[in-house]
Amino acid sequence: MKRTPYTVLLILALLLLFILDITVGSTNIAIGEVYQWLFSSPSSDINHKILSEIRLPKAMTACLAGSSLAVSGLMMQSIFRNPLAGPFVLGITSGASLGVAISIMLSSVLVSFNIFIGGLLGTTVSAVLGAVLILLLISYSANIVKNNTMLLIIGLMFSYIAGALVAGIQFYSNANDLQSFVIWGMGSFGKVTLSEVKVFAIITIITLLISFFLSKPLDILLFGEDYAKSLGLNIKVSRLMIILVSGFLGGCTTAFCGPIAFIGIAVPHLVKLLLKNSSNHKLLIPHVALMGALVAVFCDLIAQLPSYATVLPINVITSILGAPIVIWIIIRHKAKYQNS
Repeated sequence: MKRTPYTVLLILALLLLFILDITVGSTNIAIGEVYQWLFSSPSSDINHKILSEIRLPKAMTACLAGSSLAVSGLMMQSIFRNPLAGPFVLGITSGASLGVAISIMLSSVLVSFNIFIGGLLGTTVSAVLGAVLILLLISYSANIVKNNTMLLIIGLMFSYIAGALVAGIQFYSNANDLQSFVIWGMGSFGKVTLSEVKVFAIITIITLLISFFLSKPLDILLFGEDYAKSLGLNIKVSRLMIILVSGFLGGCTTAFCGPIAFIGIAVPHLVKLLLKNSSNHKLLIPHVALMGALVAVFCDLIAQLPSYATVLPINVITSILGAPIVIWIIIRHKAKYQNS
């Protein structure tokens, strides 16, 4: 990873927030107990169980989800050269939501099949299948449509179609199923167990490494397809790989955590501001991953502060923090939008 003066600061800030995140909750745990839990032999103490079975998986999930969404957003913004592109743009989030809506409506049928992936039943499996379905449709479209803007519009249309199907399913669902879907749609880092986090971590780390190796095509495509052709880049293959990787990052995170808003859009811009609008993706991707993890853990920490007895939905916090950043992005690029 290419380092900057901000690299160590981001890592230290992430470690600090990570420790704070596992100490704050309905049961406050002293830093000394966290230290003892980390460096001593396992204990049957209730606080140690809370740390191992609840707080640690939640904080790790926040790190993985934030990194995945942020890098996915960066890749989409680069390939589409659109500052407002994010994991939702290609319909990945909507596809995952459609899968979950179907699984809730047919929950009794799905349970009878006894479908398990990493210990997750129903919602995660269905979300992955929904996201993969949209990815396959986008991949097929990418082989036909050569223009990134047209592909972006097709992705939005897939998102609208999936959203319409979700609305139809909600209309015919009963109150309990509808409540379950609404709660899932608010997003959460706290529903993933430690064994499930291990699966999530393996998938995320491998995909993030692949995204790092796509840095050069991302750098080239950022300057347009004509420039890419002049350098001999295989645009069709590169674009397909970038779409698959960015879509898989967003879809996998949605499957485990539900749809998480704004991180994918906002974090890349924060990093570019920090690195003075660098277009070097070998520099951007690791810093965006770190900043994404930092922002997600920070949002998870804030979500627990209003009342230790309850935790706010994570999308409440990401929307409050992310929406002003998106407004700032639009104002900053107002000339571009006025001329489009």
